[in-house]
Amino acid sequence: MVTPPVIILGFIVALSMNTLAKSIKTFAIFGAILPMIVTPLIGSLVLFWMIDSQGIIGATIQILFNDPNLSLKASSTLTWITLFTYGVWHTTPLLL
Repeated sequence: MVTPPVIILGFIVALSMNTLAKSIKTFAIFGAILPMIVTPLIGSLVLFWMIDSQGIIGATIQILFNDPNLSLKASSTLTWITLFTYGVWHTTPLLL
């Protein structure tokens, strides 16, 4: 139900963009792809809050390892693991 309207609307937007003057085409393209930029940005911000020591993931890890000073943000190794995990989780649905 979603794919056909998205394809049709995308085609219409692409044809419309092609007819715009060069002076405003850049701004129109930016506006069209803005949702693809904002969504990962908001997802990253939510993850940042969740891994905080008072967030659900950070607090759970502190409880599991019985270490109240454990912080995903303070440890470079844990930060990289979190970034890799988020990257895989964020991209996996696109591969289906």
